[in-house]
Amino acid sequence: MKNNYNKYFKLFLNRNKSFYETKERPNRTLVLSVTNDLIFNTIILKFGKVISEIENSNIIFFPYFKYNKEINKLAKSFKVLIYVNVFISFAWTFFKYFFNISTYLIKICDGSTLESFHINSIPIGKHIYDFILRKYRIPSINKLKFSHRFAILICILYYFSIRDLINKHSIKSVVTLDNVYIEGIVFELSRSFNLKMYSGFDINLLTLHLFENDFDYSKHCRTPDQLYLNKKFEDPFFISEANNFINKRFSGDQNQHDAKRAFSQKNIKLNRQELIEKYNLSDGKIVLILPHIFCDAPHAYPSVIYKDYKCWLIDTLRVLSNNKGINIIIKEHPSASLYDEEGYLEHLIKTLNLNNIKLISNKINAKSLMETVDFCVTCGGTSGMEYAYHGVPVVLASSPPYGDFEFFNKAKNVKHYHELLNNIENIKKLTNKERVIAGNLLFLFFRHYGIDKKTAKLNFYHFNLGEENDLSYFFKNISKDNNLIESHLAITKSFNKMINNNYKNLYKD
Repeated sequence: MKNNYNKYFKLFLNRNKSFYETKERPNRTLVLSVTNDLIFNTIILKFGKVISEIENSNIIFFPYFKYNKEINKLAKSFKVLIYVNVFISFAWTFFKYFFNISTYLIKICDGSTLESFHINSIPIGKHIYDFILRKYRIPSINKLKFSHRFAILICILYYFSIRDLINKHSIKSVVTLDNVYIEGIVFELSRSFNLKMYSGFDINLLTLHLFENDFDYSKHCRTPDQLYLNKKFEDPFFISEANNFINKRFSGDQNQHDAKRAFSQKNIKLNRQELIEKYNLSDGKIVLILPHIFCDAPHAYPSVIYKDYKCWLIDTLRVLSNNKGINIIIKEHPSASLYDEEGYLEHLIKTLNLNNIKLISNKINAKSLMETVDFCVTCGGTSGMEYAYHGVPVVLASSPPYGDFEFFNKAKNVKHYHELLNNIENIKKLTNKERVIAGNLLFLFFRHYGIDKKTAKLNFYHFNLGEENDLSYFFKNISKDNNLIESHLAITKSFNKMINNNYKNLYKD
C-alpha cells in the first residue's frame, strides 16, 4: 500500500513545481517540521506557502533532524528560499555555544530544575520536560538518565539554532505543526521576539491558531474567538448541526481515535445501580476522575499548576480519598494502549495503597458513565465538555480552551484546587443553557474549526493515531487536475477571511 506511492509522489512534485513561482519578497517566514511524514509536511508547506504569499515573504524551511531526500524534494517543489541543513546548523551551534551549553547541562540536575529551566528569561525547560516524556513514553521525571540529558542537549541546540535563524533573517512569522514538546521552544522564542506564530495544526480539520500578542500567547492554541462564539451560539443552524454531531460522537460513529474507543457500541453499558453493584459502591455521590495520557504534553495547557499529569493525579487521589462520604472511581484513558500506558494506572493506585479508589474497566461505554456519575474531575481534556453537556459538574486543574466559561470549575492554584475537591459535593449542577453551550463547544472544536476539506481538495483522507497512512492514495488524489490550484485558492480565501475578521482561528464559514 504505502510502498507504491513513488509514481504519484513524483507527479505531485512536478505539478507543484509548475504551479509555484520563484519570487524574491522582502519578508521571511520560518516553517518548521518535526516529522518526516510526507503527508504532514505536504500540508504544513501548503499552509506555509499561503501564509508567505499573504505576508509577502519567502519561506525558510527547517526540517526534522533526520535528513530525508523526499522531504528535501518536497520542500524544493514549494520553492522555499532556504532549506536548512539541520546537521550543519547543530554542529555550528554546538561549537559556537559550547561553554553556554555545558553550563546549562550542569545546572539541570533533575526533573524539577529542568521544568523551571530558562535561557535569558525564556521558559523552555517545561517544553523540554514534555519532549522527554513523549520521546521515552514516561509519566514523570525525577532523576535524569543519560538519554534524557542527550535529549536536553538536542533541545538546547534547537533553541540556539532557531534563535540565531530568527535574528539572521529578521523572521516576521513562524509556522509550526504544534506549540508543544520541542516546538514549544519555538513558541517561547516567537513570544519573546513578538513574532506572529501560526500553530496548533489539526491535519484533519485543516485548522491552526494565530498568536500575535501577549494575550494570544497566554491562551491555549484551540481557544475560540469570543466575538465569533457570540454570533454562532445564537444561530439555529449552528445549534442544529451541533446536535447532529453530538449524537454521532456519542454513538461511537465519529471517525476519531479517542471517540471510537470511548463510545464504541461494543463497550459495556451500565446504569447507576449496575455500576454500584459491580464495584461495590455506597449510596453516596459518585466522583469520576479522568486522567490524561501521562506523556502527552502536560504543559500544553496555560497556567498548569502541576509538574505533570502524574503529580496532578497523585495529589487529586490523595485529597479526594480523605472524603469518606463519596465514591471515587477512576477510568484509564481510552487511548492508553496507543501510548504504551495500558496498565500503568492500576499499578499507580496499588502503589499509593488507596483502597477506596475503584478502578473501573476501560471497556465501559463512556456515554453510560456520563448519565450515571455525579461529578467529574479532569485536568483539562475533551471529557470536560462531554460531561458538562450531560449536566455533570466538572472540576479542572488547568486552563483548557473552554476553561474561561464560568460553569467549568477551574482551579486558580493548588490551594484553590484543594478547596474545590474538598467541597465537590456542593458544586451546583449545570443549567440547560450551560449544557447547550458545552455541546456547542464540542461541535466547534471537532467539526466547525478549520477549512472545508472538500473545497480545499483534501477531503479524501482522514488521519487517526495508530493507523497507517496510505501515501499512494493521498498523492494520487492531491495531484489530480486543477486540485493544486483550487486547493491553494481555497486555503488563501480562508486565511484572508480570518485576517480580515481579526480572528485567531480558521472557521468553516
